[in-house]
Amino acid sequence: MRAFSSWRAPGSLALFGAAWFGALSLAGFPSGGMVERIDLWLSAWLAAHRSPQGLALFGWITDLGNGRVIVALALLLSLVLWGLRARLAARLSAQIAALWLVPIGASLTTYWLKIAFARPRPEAALRALTDFSFPSGHATGAVAFFGFVAWLAVYNRWLSPALALGLGGTLVALIGFSRLYLGVHYLSDVANGYLVGALWLLVGTWWVRRAGNG
Repeated sequence: MRAFSSWRAPGSLALFGAAWFGALSLAGFPSGGMVERIDLWLSAWLAAHRSPQGLALFGWITDLGNGRVIVALALLLSLVLWGLRARLAARLSAQIAALWLVPIGASLTTYWLKIAFARPRPEAALRALTDFSFPSGHATGAVAFFGFVAWLAVYNRWLSPALALGLGGTLVALIGFSRLYLGVHYLSDVANGYLVGALWLLVGTWWVRRAGNG
């Protein structure tokens, strides 16, 4: 009974995620409907209001959500956590494991969802990308990794909750908006990417707390 209880939280998250994307699939997303109309309108509006300065700024911001950047930052933070092993004690292994579990799990989930929905990239895309559009991998990775890092900063008492939420939330929002501004994603791509990332972020927090230090 105790083993079942320990898996109830991540199991519920998995069921919620499966139900949500299953419902989208059954509804015929993204063909037609209000969501697609909003996506197309916002994509066209942003394309008409781009500027060279904005493209340069958001081109730099969007690269912060690149997988290579996240891997490099994860390696750096893993080394920091390892260097603090004397203070973190038993929490160390769980935090480092979750630091990799969360973005990798989020990335794999996004990969299969892209294949399942097979949504083409927006016509206004300024970068030549060969994979599908839904959901946004950058948005997923931003919430999964930077959101989890912000939670770790609060959990380890490195930052106050307000500061961690402000920094992490701002970065996540900017990366998501950069995908819209560059025309490589629709609004629903980014929103659902945030959802996938949030689900894996919660799995990561559960993993760390389950180590007995919550």
